Amino acid sequence: MSRDLIRLRILKQLIASYTGNQPLNLFLQEQFRLNKSWGSSDRRFYREWVYAYMRLGTAADQLTLQDALLLLAIKKNEASLVEAWSEGTVTAEQSISEVFPEYKEQNWFPYHHLVSEHIPMEALQAHHQHVLPVYARILPKAEKGTMNLPEGAQLLPDGALSFPSATDLSLWVKQGFLQIQDLGSQSICRHIAQHIAEGLFWDACAGAGGKSLYFAPLVQPHQLFCSDLRPGSLNNLLERFEQAGFQQPFYAVVDLEQEQVSLEFSQAHESKVVLSEHMVDYVALDVPCSGSGTWGRSPEMLRTQFHKSAPEDYARKQRTIVSNALHFLKPGGLLFYSTCSVYRCENEENTTFFQESFNLTLKEFTYIDGYHNRCDYLYLAVLQKQS
Repeated sequence: MSRDLIRLRILKQLIASYTGNQPLNLFLQEQFRLNKSWGSSDRRFYREWVYAYMRLGTAADQLTLQDALLLLAIKKNEASLVEAWSEGTVTAEQSISEVFPEYKEQNWFPYHHLVSEHIPMEALQAHHQHVLPVYARILPKAEKGTMNLPEGAQLLPDGALSFPSATDLSLWVKQGFLQIQDLGSQSICRHIAQHIAEGLFWDACAGAGGKSLYFAPLVQPHQLFCSDLRPGSLNNLLERFEQAGFQQPFYAVVDLEQEQVSLEFSQAHESKVVLSEHMVDYVALDVPCSGSGTWGRSPEMLRTQFHKSAPEDYARKQRTIVSNALHFLKPGGLLFYSTCSVYRCENEENTTFFQESFNLTLKEFTYIDGYHNRCDYLYLAVLQKQS
């Protein structure tokens, strides 16, 4: 069997055996570890082609796995692979429409008809063809000492840093010098920071604390409250605050899909504060969402885990979360609603629903352009609660 056909067989095995239960890069690392006979050129080849297949998205469902790989070979103008993989029945000079007349590339993105009109599909598709950098933010602790950055670091405005993909920043994160945070997320935080003055700030879907760390220097420690449904995420948040040298915020495990009358938050040294109706000046809700704005980093999501829930399912969950969180927001207070989604039902349609249903006024909304900024696509709406 020729080398080209051996590679085709292995590619098909790799793709067919990927279940989506772990990130694709970790799956490939494990496969490379198990197959030590593959040289560096083999590993590069398999990584490139597996990711290229994933970037076909749901359009690949129109073809068999072997035909999808042949289509990619035509797109890449790999003449020898086209001839080998088609057993001489196709040439690289032939067009995709000639070889696969049933193939419709526009179907590559799941639920593409629900993508916001603010995001051109051409730009979204081009965005998915590139490997994105790793972004980080310089923390105040780094200014007190000497920080030697990894090779390839590029300083960006507003204290942001860009690194080549897969750069390991764990040492700098553990020292409290850097916070790994996508450039789009940093931009969302800057938008929110423009609206913050004195008052109680509640990061109500805090996760591991990326946004909370951004706001820590801007909000008094006794006025910063963080909550999440997942205790493990909150433990990570507290650890990251300690690493960065920030006083720990008040924190609580909260399920905002359930109606809440009051919430008890803890802080270091066992001090506690109970939040009740109309006590909070600012609520930041980076709500659970489809994550579709981040699939440029993880194109395997185009074909695997996402299909467990439709965008409309997330939109309904988001409405419940916002409704329950608004109980604690003061009249005149601000809601910062954000997603990492490109679907209008999770973004502008939900924003309209909030205005009509919850007596909120829209002050600002924005999409972060992932294609031109080489980052994730994100959405933010700033809404004010009326009296």
